[in-house]
Amino acid sequence: MTASHVRRRDSVNVRYLLAAGACSALLGSLPAPASAQTPPDANANAKTTFLHGLDLKEHGDLPGGCALLQASLALAPSLSARYEIADCQAALGAPGAAALRLTELRARIAAILADPSSTISRSSLEDLDANAEALESVLRPRLEHLPTVVIALSDDVKKMADLTVRVDGMRIDPSKWGAAIAVDAGPHTTEVTAPGKCASVARIEVRSGSQTHSVTRLEDCVLQPATVPPPLPPAPVARPPRPLSPLTPWGIGLGATLAVGFSGAALGLGYGVAFLTARSSYNEQNCPKGAVLCKDGTYSDPQRTDILRLRDAETGFLVAGGAGFVAAGLIYLGMPQARGPSSALRISPGLGPGHAMIEISGAF
Repeated sequence: MTASHVRRRDSVNVRYLLAAGACSALLGSLPAPASAQTPPDANANAKTTFLHGLDLKEHGDLPGGCALLQASLALAPSLSARYEIADCQAALGAPGAAALRLTELRARIAAILADPSSTISRSSLEDLDANAEALESVLRPRLEHLPTVVIALSDDVKKMADLTVRVDGMRIDPSKWGAAIAVDAGPHTTEVTAPGKCASVARIEVRSGSQTHSVTRLEDCVLQPATVPPPLPPAPVARPPRPLSPLTPWGIGLGATLAVGFSGAALGLGYGVAFLTARSSYNEQNCPKGAVLCKDGTYSDPQRTDILRLRDAETGFLVAGGAGFVAAGLIYLGMPQARGPSSALRISPGLGPGHAMIEISGAF
């Protein structure tokens, strides 16, 4: 049985009066800091969503309507949405959750009615409180058969300023601290908090009977100051390689040996071409077919001697050029050179988890 069967006077008219007439006032009715006030657009969206959910709920679509009512409450605080959600929970088989929500709702309404500065219509609040009371009376017989949780607090904890006790997010009135609180079978979360203290939170699985969350003390909860990591050292700047001065002994030696190498190679090639040309001409004129410079040793010819000298000069210059290149290579390998950073990397601890500093080592 839902609250629509137990409303006083014309229950349907009361419900829509709260929705259409007082919803804008009840939305965001609890006092909040200026920085936490709900934006006007969110209030308008919450009201539209609330009315749509209420319409679906009135026409029998409880799951769809209740989902929209929950969405409207997420958009902006609303006393009327809290009541309708409790009505949904009661109709969908969660009387314990409905009773917890109704208890918190009536405490909120009482606080607003006691506030002389409140501008919300007293008659609308009284009507909503009467409907919540009527729904509580309908739920009361069902609560007797539910399992319970007990929030047992020591005297020291009870004396703490601004102590808050919640079951499944619903605030529990101080009169019920230490008493059995009916809940639906299943998992539940209980929480005891106070300013400057670490919360005592318990997750309880209740199937039958009673479960107790005992809190004998709340530890001081001091926020650790945020540690500022030390600044990273400046990244090493790679200097460009220094050009090697040609006036150093190494530069002079390298230049000289390269000059010998290139000169020897060039002269050797030149004498080699001259030798091959002269030998070919001589063979054609003076030697039997197939002979090379008439190597039969039977005669001596000055022209032949000059050709052989070309061959010897070719060989000498090529050997000298090769020696120059070899010496230049040895000088290059032994001379001091500018080197860039080496490829060796070393990873060292940096700013903590997930951070590291990569150090590049090398000679500059």
